[in-house]
Amino acid sequence: MPNQLCPSTFLLHQIRLVRNQNRVTKVKAILYAKENGGSIVSSEYQELNDVKRTLATEELVNLVTKGLLEKKGSIGRSSKYYIRTVSNYH
Repeated sequence: MPNQLCPSTFLLHQIRLVRNQNRVTKVKAILYAKENGGSIVSSEYQELNDVKRTLATEELVNLVTKGLLEKKGSIGRSSKYYIRTVSNYH
């Protein structure tokens, strides 16, 4: 069985795959926003990445925390996330 990975190596490989997939969904969100007036809402993120509402919101908030998006609007479904630019970076 020389082609099999040991359990710990396999687990690390799986973690890397999840991290990379997570990056892909976030990049897709930024590109989508760029192509659609500079913004994205949670329902668009959900459809784009085939994820549930809670995960979409968590990932959008994560992009806000990292300074890539800026949230505008009230809490809930009316929130819009805009691409952060140099002019709106505080």
